[in-house]
Amino acid sequence: MTTIHPPAAPAMPALEHGDVVITESAAICAYLADEFPRAKLNVPIGDPRRGVYLKWLFFGPSCIEPAIMDRAFPRKEEARRAALGYGDFDTVTDVVAKAVAKGPFIMGEQFTAADVVIGSGLRWGMMFKLLPERPEFTAYVARLAQRPALQRADAKDQELAAA
Repeated sequence: MTTIHPPAAPAMPALEHGDVVITESAAICAYLADEFPRAKLNVPIGDPRRGVYLKWLFFGPSCIEPAIMDRAFPRKEEARRAALGYGDFDTVTDVVAKAVAKGPFIMGEQFTAADVVIGSGLRWGMMFKLLPERPEFTAYVARLAQRPALQRADAKDQELAAA
């Protein structure tokens, strides 16, 4: 049985699947995509696109999120660009904009778990005005919003928020 635990304060996404407990959003996405390959949310091992898929799957938590946090909570002294794994905010947003502009999804025609990670980061960042509403971002997020699974998830979120 798979149980998705609601976030507690502080928010910590967690998934219990059998005897395994997975935390961290990107890890949960990777696990589920690989555990249920018939859903075609992953790029399987052996496929030459796997490396690009993994890059994007982990780009959100390792580049987008730190860049947003550094922009939202500036340091007293700016960190040297070389000391930050993501470089700088503008570079991160340019890289993501270029990737999502190709569309319709990060991996082209295939929607993957990487879109869940990148899409949720962009949605969240724009919702709280921490990311610019670049045309590439808004078009990508609009494409994701047309997916029935996201519509169901949003409806469930609203239902839970109203309870």
